[in-house]
Amino acid sequence: MTGSGTLVDPYVIWNVNDLQDIELDPLAHYELGQDIDASATVGWHAGAGFYPIGPFPIRRPTGDHSSAGVWTVFPAAPPTKFDKVDEVITDEDATYIESANGTALFTIPAFSIPAGSTRIGIRILSRVRKTGADGKITTVLQVGGNSYGDTTTHNVGQVTYSDKSGNWVGKNPATGLDWTVDQINGIGANALEAIGFKTSAANVRVTQCRATVFQSVPNSVQSFDGKGHKISDLHINRPSFHSEGAWGVGIYSEWCGGNVSNLEMENVDIIGSDDPVGAFASVFFGTESCGITNSKVSGSITGPAAPVWNHVGGFIGETYNYHSATERVTLSDCEANVILAGASIGGMVGRTRWTDFNSCVTQGTINGVDNCGGIAGEHWDGSFSQCHSSMTIIADDYGGGLAGYLVNSGGYSTTRCYATGNVSGDDNLGGLVGYNENDIEQCYATGNVIGTGSCVGGLIGLNGGNVTDCYARGDAEGVSAVGGLIGEHWGPGTVDNCYSTGLVTGVGPNIGGLIGADSVVTDSFWDTVTSGQAASAGGTGKTTAEMKTAATFTDAGWDFATIWTICGGVNNNYPCLVGLTPSCVLGPVIPTVTTNPASAIGHISAILNSLLDDDGGEACECGFEWGLTPAYGSVTPTQSRVTGLSSSQIIYGLFPGTTYHFRAFATNSVGTGYGADKSFISTPAFNRAHALSREEI
Repeated sequence: MTGSGTLVDPYVIWNVNDLQDIELDPLAHYELGQDIDASATVGWHAGAGFYPIGPFPIRRPTGDHSSAGVWTVFPAAPPTKFDKVDEVITDEDATYIESANGTALFTIPAFSIPAGSTRIGIRILSRVRKTGADGKITTVLQVGGNSYGDTTTHNVGQVTYSDKSGNWVGKNPATGLDWTVDQINGIGANALEAIGFKTSAANVRVTQCRATVFQSVPNSVQSFDGKGHKISDLHINRPSFHSEGAWGVGIYSEWCGGNVSNLEMENVDIIGSDDPVGAFASVFFGTESCGITNSKVSGSITGPAAPVWNHVGGFIGETYNYHSATERVTLSDCEANVILAGASIGGMVGRTRWTDFNSCVTQGTINGVDNCGGIAGEHWDGSFSQCHSSMTIIADDYGGGLAGYLVNSGGYSTTRCYATGNVSGDDNLGGLVGYNENDIEQCYATGNVIGTGSCVGGLIGLNGGNVTDCYARGDAEGVSAVGGLIGEHWGPGTVDNCYSTGLVTGVGPNIGGLIGADSVVTDSFWDTVTSGQAASAGGTGKTTAEMKTAATFTDAGWDFATIWTICGGVNNNYPCLVGLTPSCVLGPVIPTVTTNPASAIGHISAILNSLLDDDGGEACECGFEWGLTPAYGSVTPTQSRVTGLSSSQIIYGLFPGTTYHFRAFATNSVGTGYGADKSFISTPAFNRAHALSREEI
């Protein structure tokens, strides 16, 4: 490896060993010097492969975990067993409390966080199970002689061991302020003294209780630039990585705050543990605005099938931001072609918070439990723009071609996105989104959606947001609450200027051509022929011929000037979204013309005048209709004109002193536009006899 690790002189990675050596200085700046062949990692660490980098840095208690330190239990209630920490998962070695509402604390040896560390966090991990009735467990810190429980209480409702964790991120519970290095290292007032857990029942057993201290860093301290090179054939096989005290699986176990760019990860083969799993990072913390740009990933990534919160993504398992919604993570111009399995899965990211996606594309397959989507599985308070996915999605619950579960606490939208893959599973399934609270604008889905339960829609399964200028072309099949566009619509959101055409089938109640159940719908339509449905919870049914006629939509106020059009042979001649639906471009539109006042008015002739305001995209034939009434009856010859040119025609054969009506027209290949009606009065006839008699007087 060359370079010094600074922003102006980053470390340059030349081979896979250099890539692993990032762990020696994980907070520095890195770039690839050439393509990296990582195929050798299949034989590393007895087949476990590459060792994920981070957190930054891990500092576990020094000494032998099995013997160093002392367990303290209160209230003491024998029989108890407290002689093991960080041991194998067996009841013989488990630390447990026989009485309810008991607390066990392990006095840990000192940490050794280096001076100058900032944004320090603590994580306690335990593996727990129940031996009788369900119980609860809360992780505990002892600081300055007092015990503090984490705000998260975990239910223990399983007979086999599972991982539970608690986090005190950035704050000392005794002071409410940021941790200092001395406090973490056990020095001075309000210092960290012990870790442990508290139970609410006598039926909880705990093994492998441990503390991990990590450091979050600002994005000025970390970056990774692939320089257009690729890392190929990276192998990670660590299904028990969580129990090793680490965060999760990826090149980085945790990436905190920096930017990643111009990187390709080709043919990755990754198997992760109970924490998030992603090719680049398990967890991507956005301490300041940061993200991934112009990067690609391909290959296979697998996480555990349960519990649902483990999160699997093509690039990242989970994104998060500790501080505020203004410090965001952004993925832009990224592509993924991946096979993903596990729970809570996204083609880009498994679970997000305060994250935005711009111009991202995914393809491949997702086979997961819940919350599965082509771009993001579970998406909180973030937007999508110009993204599309062709991934095939299989999800038990909350599955969508773009996002599985989309939550919005205010102001976030999904704009000009589409999905073309099929979606299948049980409940809350949509061609674009399974469960939605975002405002969705100018989006579409064409894949078939098949569910064995309720809330199945061609675009959205269960919707609570505003949906505007969208369409769905795929079939929707379920039991109840099934619709060609939306399975069930709830909440304050509305549906405007939308349509659907797919076959809609269901055996239960609330089956609709456009909406299955509950809706606030305006100016929206469904094809009664192709859907097989004559009724809907909202919208207006039209025949196939009517659905392929522009007037059906323009008469309802749809924007056929900038948003919609009908292109011959595109989208099977149904309306398409301009610039989004493939090959959908604005062709000529009906021209607009202004009728100007007549001039040179005589008793038998006049000149009619007009201005072609907009030719609609091609030259027009311009002329006039005229006659004694607004029904006209006569038509002038036409003149070829384009936008901005005037047209004039002289008409003859008028009756003197008579009122005439006329209007301009302009015709192109789309149709004819008309100007307003105007009128004039021809001049009276000249009376020669009367004139001579006056001369004689």
